[in-house]
Amino acid sequence: TGVISGVNIPTGYALQHDVSAKEIKLTKSDGGGYTAFIEQFPGLSEADKLPGADPDQDGLSNLIEYAIAGLNPTAPDASPGTLANGALSFTKRDIAVANGDVSYVIEESTTLGEEPDPWTPVSAYLINDATAISAEIPVGSAKHFARLVVTEI
Repeated sequence: TGVISGVNIPTGYALQHDVSAKEIKLTKSDGGGYTAFIEQFPGLSEADKLPGADPDQDGLSNLIEYAIAGLNPTAPDASPGTLANGALSFTKRDIAVANGDVSYVIEESTTLGEEPDPWTPVSAYLINDATAISAEIPVGSAKHFARLVVTEI
């Protein structure tokens, strides 16, 4: 038995001490990440708290609203990204990045994902760091579509 002090534990993680196995494990904290985020909205039903739900009917899932800064799953939001000078950009929510429980990918297609051009990740990002994800989207073509895909990990 004892106390561990002076240890910097990453956000969203906890140390668990198993006395019988004589182990100390670093694990994701229960109730952190998406769950902690969605619990900030007590008026939502259990079904409306699901990552794929869209209780405010703005076309953005709760998971997107968790992953992108400034969005609220209980109030309709405008488009979460910006398109300026051929660059599509999204600002990541700091707590989602710190928890490390989502991944971000910008995909593109000229046919909205239909054959012969299914959705594929962009070939290179202008920015993909802890604060933002941004990719250059070709301009001048008749049709070119892009989307942000956020996945729980």
